Amino acid sequence: MNALNEIDFVFNCSHIFAEYEGQSDYFNATDDRRPLGPYSGILWYTNFIPDVNEALVDPLEQKVAGGQVTGYRMAGGFPNGHISQWPVGRYHKSHFHGPGAILIGLKGKGYVNLWAKEYGLRPWQSGFGDKVVHVEWGPNSIYSPPDGWFHQHMSTGKVPARHVACYGGNLPLATQVDYGDGGTGGVLKPTSEGGPLINYDDEDPEVQRYFEERLREEGVECTMPPVKYNPNPIVLTPGVGTALPQR
Repeated sequence: MNALNEIDFVFNCSHIFAEYEGQSDYFNATDDRRPLGPYSGILWYTNFIPDVNEALVDPLEQKVAGGQVTGYRMAGGFPNGHISQWPVGRYHKSHFHGPGAILIGLKGKGYVNLWAKEYGLRPWQSGFGDKVVHVEWGPNSIYSPPDGWFHQHMSTGKVPARHVACYGGNLPLATQVDYGDGGTGGVLKPTSEGGPLINYDDEDPEVQRYFEERLREEGVECTMPPVKYNPNPIVLTPGVGTALPQR
């Protein structure tokens, strides 16, 4: 109504939206879940999600150890996004993408590490620790990672963490970048293979050290799997395929 500023058109337009005209189940929740990409992701096509707090999320460890992530597409692509849940005492891998993703906390609590990708995979080790931003999150908190910033979602609560992301009409811009695989890997492709996702063994050791410190303050056990850090992580320039040493 605000966009058109024409009340008669909004309420009396004779145009028939044939996509859902006569479909009695158009606004019902569905079981239409389809495989997505090379990392065994799942995309849920539904125009209605009855309860985002309790909706089934599918196993997907590429983004977080022991985690569950389900993408969703509504009304032909607007909105779309994903629902993510992960175990107590664990955190997401750092990744970046384009602007526009809005994240809403549903269950648990914690914080988010954010830094511009030009500060490298290991910002503390590279002397840019003061450039890393910490954002606290919890139920009903809303935040949006900046364009091209690494970010990772840390859970310090005593219950499994869950949030929902909404991208609007299109996926974040960086998911459209060709990482050498025609875009099929998206944000789940590791930096070691030219993508935007930092695997645990390539991340800055300060990430887990500080995470464990925060867990001790909350009286929560760290359940992260053991990690042997790569002494010389390699990151590939997206779409170029040229190996660059870690900054």
